[in-house]
Amino acid sequence: MARGLTSVVLVSAFVPLMLSAQDGSGVSVTGTVLDPHQAGVFGAKVTLKLADGTQIQSTSADSLGAFRFAEVPPGNYDVQIEQQGFKPSVSRVRVANQAPRPLRVLLALADVQQQVTVNAELTQVSTNTADNLDTVSMDRNALDNLPIFDQDFLGTMSRFLDSSSVGTSGVTLIVDGVQSTTARSTFSSATTI
Repeated sequence: MARGLTSVVLVSAFVPLMLSAQDGSGVSVTGTVLDPHQAGVFGAKVTLKLADGTQIQSTSADSLGAFRFAEVPPGNYDVQIEQQGFKPSVSRVRVANQAPRPLRVLLALADVQQQVTVNAELTQVSTNTADNLDTVSMDRNALDNLPIFDQDFLGTMSRFLDSSSVGTSGVTLIVDGVQSTTARSTFSSATTI
């Protein structure tokens, strides 16, 4: 009989405690947010949502990446985690009368995106000799009056061009639209050098 009385006393003492733990106040959902190197992600935004997307609670991860939602009633939830520089993460959680095991969420690094915008107008290259500052056009009369030593037209005409083009294979002789391979050429009535 003493044994039965002891059982009744123990049951009557613990039943109110058990009922108060299940009186609708819910349980805690906890977890840790980690980066790819297993370090806690400080300040990560952690949101608890119902499966239909309704937001229930929101918090931020501490310096160790830990978070906690208190008094979560039973049901199915999504734990959404966002932090700049990482891909967003969503974890499914089923809450019953007991707290679920702590979540351990490993965030992946976000993809690096870079955008370059170039705004420039199309520049046309002119083939007109008047627009080309490194071109000298001469007609037959000008060539006849040039003081040319030993018919070295390239040497004489290169003195009229930009000094940076001399000696860099930049001076060529074009006679009637055809590049000359030698400096000794027979000229027609109009010549471009």
